[in-house]
Formats: sequence, structure tokens, C-alpha cells
Amino acid sequence: MDATVLSDLSWLLRWAARLGWNTVSRRPFTPPALNFLVTRRCDLRCKHCFFWEELESQDPSELSLDEIRQIVERMGPLFSLVLSGGEPFLRKDLTEIVKLFYDHNRVKLITILTDGQLTDRVTSSVDRILVECPEGLLIVGVSIDGIGSLHDEIRQKHGAFDRAVASFAALKERSRNEPRLGVQTCTVLMRPNEHHIFDLYAYLRDELSPDRISINLVRQDPLDPSVSGVDPNVYLKLVRMIEKDTYAGRIRNRFPFDRFALSTVADLHMMNLVYATYTTCRPQITCYAGLSSGVLFPDGSVFPCELRQSLGNLREHGYDLGKLWFPYRTELRRNKSRAACFCTHEIDCFLPSLLLNVTHYPSLVRRWLKVFRGQRRMQQRPVSLSIVVPTLNEAGYVGALLESLSTQTYRNFELIVVDGDSHDGTAAIVESYRTRLPSLRLIVEKERGLARARNVGARAASYQDLVFMDADGIVDKDFLATLVWEMRKKGLQVASARTKPLSRRMFDLFFYRLLLDPGMRLLQFFFPIVTGACIAVTRELFDAVGGFDETIHFEDTAFVKKAARQGRFRVLKGACVTTSVRRLDADGRVRTLWKLIIYGVVRRLFRGEKPLSDGFYTFGKFN
Repeated sequence: MDATVLSDLSWLLRWAARLGWNTVSRRPFTPPALNFLVTRRCDLRCKHCFFWEELESQDPSELSLDEIRQIVERMGPLFSLVLSGGEPFLRKDLTEIVKLFYDHNRVKLITILTDGQLTDRVTSSVDRILVECPEGLLIVGVSIDGIGSLHDEIRQKHGAFDRAVASFAALKERSRNEPRLGVQTCTVLMRPNEHHIFDLYAYLRDELSPDRISINLVRQDPLDPSVSGVDPNVYLKLVRMIEKDTYAGRIRNRFPFDRFALSTVADLHMMNLVYATYTTCRPQITCYAGLSSGVLFPDGSVFPCELRQSLGNLREHGYDLGKLWFPYRTELRRNKSRAACFCTHEIDCFLPSLLLNVTHYPSLVRRWLKVFRGQRRMQQRPVSLSIVVPTLNEAGYVGALLESLSTQTYRNFELIVVDGDSHDGTAAIVESYRTRLPSLRLIVEKERGLARARNVGARAASYQDLVFMDADGIVDKDFLATLVWEMRKKGLQVASARTKPLSRRMFDLFFYRLLLDPGMRLLQFFFPIVTGACIAVTRELFDAVGGFDETIHFEDTAFVKKAARQGRFRVLKGACVTTSVRRLDADGRVRTLWKLIIYGVVRRLFRGEKPLSDGFYTFGKFN
């Protein structure tokens, strides 16, 4: 067990011991989780904001840093601190506020929610907090409610989306080398974005790749009442997508310091409870807001949650939260009416209450096992792809492939085109896509050969996952996302995609749908047969089998056959490549089928691979 884990456990045990002693001795104490709205000031006027009546450009009633110091000096230990607003980074003393809670209350988990409009201030404050709180765990949530102009419309400020994404990118870059920093996106599901929410989710998942994607239902009394009334089926479908991607390892959905994915499990379970509450209008959990958590407003008012009445103002009680909290907590424990209280408030109700609802533990354990398997799959499957495309006089086809790759929803890839010194303008077509495919590289390899071109591309690849594709294929916009997801879900080290013909001829449809695809699926378990349309493999396995054999025909199938002996192989069900039928046109359909059966299966099965010197076909023959 490493030193960081021991430090975390030591801190948790000390915190629990002090809280337990205060409980047994019936000494006044404060809630272990606090949601502190540090300011009413905000630089946006969001349509869904429930705090809109309180927003101020300047707030003279705001607690000063000295007043906050008096409050924290009288508080007990804190497990979790959430800082929100308004926009918390509008407070220039935000770092000092965090430091006060860290020094006096030994808070370790600190969450700051921001609209991301003040990129420089956000990043500088985060840097200072990480330095000032050397053992603190910091989560920063950046609000993103739509893509581009939709987000700007909801937030009612031009350029809000670009600034939020810039803040997220800056924080994400810092988190790469700082395991104590977690970066999440926060999205409010509401009427204006419910029809675009799945596009937004795909963008967040594949483009931004936050540590966690947080989805909240619009609640309370928003500035624009028309944003309420979300279709519950949309919310449920989104929850199922997040669950599916998490269990399959398609998304991380876990902060770097959350080694056991406990917050991930709690979040997934909470979303299901929120859906049930929203649709049945009945409590799904016993709410412990007012026992385990509380809310502090910018003017010093204390609430058991944002939906309940104020318990009073700390300015009128000597800044002693315990004096307000302990009597209310004692009364609440006697008052059984809290069991009938319910809402869809994720921060105030579900998260702080879940740990105290032991009847939900079996469901949490089942979810944890699924999440654990998904995290293992993610560790097995790196997410950066190097796509290698060999070409030789492919001017009539390569443009369509590059066009389809340029529209992929999954963007974490580089493209390497290895050209055999074409004379038909292939290189010029490839070069014309540099602006749309910034990671595109063109390598001219004068020593021609399909296997050689693939090996050259693999040697030039920057990433640890390789995808080899033929130049005459076309893929849909979700092809790479589906490929990565399926390989993670099944724990594969090598895989091939399905194929379908770019033709409506009856024989072609029959050949692909009833012969080629079923044959590939049937033989994948003991004698793999693949096409070169798409082969995905890890770098480690590629190197282990020595790459593609440059001396034989059917080098793609031979490669997969060797790789399948050392790693797990399957033909993917969802990832599909549409290929040209130029070989069928040039060689004849019956003759091609005969060749594939005799040379591709029977000869290889009984006599081994066919040498390249036999002249079966040459690279570029069908162009």
C-alpha cells in the first residue's frame, strides 16, 4: 500500500474518531459536509438559475474573509466542502477561504463549481490551492450545457462556450501531472437542451474527456420557467448511456485520486434514484440533509438544504455554526416527518444521504463490481489511435475515406498515409485534407508492398493502439468511437471490423452478408479470417508477432492468426467498414469467391501461407 493511500486512510480515521466522540458525548458539532455559496455575484444570467433573485453585481452583505475565519475557527472537522455561488472565482480571496477550511477543519475533499468564464483567474487560483493545501483533493466542475451557440443562448452571454472550454482545457492540462486535481463537466438537463443532450454527451465524452460527466436535472424556480418540464425518458436514456459507457470502460468517469471509484458508484446510483423520484414523485431515499450536510449562504444565513427555511444567521449567533446546527439536528432526529421529504437535489439530498441509507448498500456493491470491471478494461485499452492507410494510385477512393475520417466523433487519433509513390495524384488528394485532419502525415515509401507499407506506418506511429485500414473503405461518423468501445468492453488486444459492400448488386450483398461476415464470425475462434478493411491491434501485440509478413499473400489474415494466439481476438459487431467491390469487378465474382475459398482457407489450412513470389496478386492490382 503506497504512502498516499496510508495518508488518506489515516486522515479518514482521525476525522471519523473526532466526529464519533462528539456524537457520543453529545457535544455540539457541525455537519461533516458543507455547501458554501461564497458569493451572490455572477457574470452570467443563466436561464435555469434558481438563485437569480439573489444575484448581485456587488454584494455588500457578503461575508468577509475575517468573518469566514471566525466561522471556521468554531467549526468541527469537515469531510467535504463544496464552494459555489454565483461565480466563486469572482471572489479574489477564494484561495484564502479554501486555506482557512483546510487549516482549521482539516477538510480534504474540496469541490469548486464554476461557469469557466475567468480562465486566468481559475487556473491561477487552482495552482495556488494545490500549493497551499498539499494534502487536499480538489475537484473543479466546469458548467457546459450545450455545444457552441446553444450554450451561449442558455447562459445568455456570447462566447460563454468558448471561454468555458478554454478553462476546462487549461485545467485538464494541469491535471495530467497532478493526481490531486480532478476536472469534471457539469451539465443541467433542461427543455432547451434535451433534444441536443446526446450530441453534447458525445462531445464531452470523446472531445473533452473529463474525469467525470455530471448531469443534473433543472430544479426549483428557474429564471426562465419554460426550461422546466424535462422529458423523463430523455433523462433515463442519458443515464443508461453513461452507465453503459462506464461499465464497458468507454469513459473513465472517475477522479484520479478516487482509487476505488466510490464517487463513480455513488453518482450512477444517485442518477437512478433521481429518475425514480422525478417520475413517481415519491421519496426513494431517506434524506439526511440537516444531519449530514448543510448550506451556508453568502450573507451568513444557514440552511439545512437550499429548499428548506433558514435556521438563522451566523452574524447573530457569534459566528458559531454549532449553536445553530446542534439544536436543529437533535430536533430533526426526533421528527419522523423528514421521511416524507423528497426532491431531485443531487448535492444537498442524495450524495450526503447515500452513505447513511444502508438498505442501498447491496445495489451499490453490484454497481461497484460492474464499474471495477469497466475500469480494468479501460486500463487494458489505451484511447489514442494511430490509423495507418497504405495507398498506391488510390486517387479514386482515398478522398472518400479521408472525408469520413475527418467527421469522426472520436477525435483522439493520428492518421498516417503510406503511399507507394503513386502517379495518379493520390498524394495531392491526401495533402488537401491537412486542414481538416491536423494530425495527418504522408509518408512516401518507394519500395512497394502492402505489408511493407503497413509496417512502415506502424514504425512511424506515435500511439500505442494501431488501426490498419484499406484506402477504398468508408466509415460512419461513430466508427472509431464504436471500435474503441467494443474493444474495451470485450477486453480485446486485436480485432477486425465487419464489412459491407459499396454496391446494391444481389451477388455482392449475398457474398458479404451471407458468406464473408458469417464466415469470419464462425472461424474467429479457431482459424481467423479477416479482410484488410480494418485491423486494430495494440502496439505491444503488434511488436510481439513481428508485424506483417512481407513475404506472403493474405498477410492480414496471417497476422491476425498469429496475434490471436497471444492476445484476445474478435470480429467486432458494431464497427463496420463499407468497402468498394473493385476486386469483384476486376477478377470476376465467381472467380474471386473460388480464390478466397481455395487459397484463403483450404490451402492455408493444409499447406500454410502462399508465398508472395507465386504472383497471386500484387499491391495496387485492382486500382
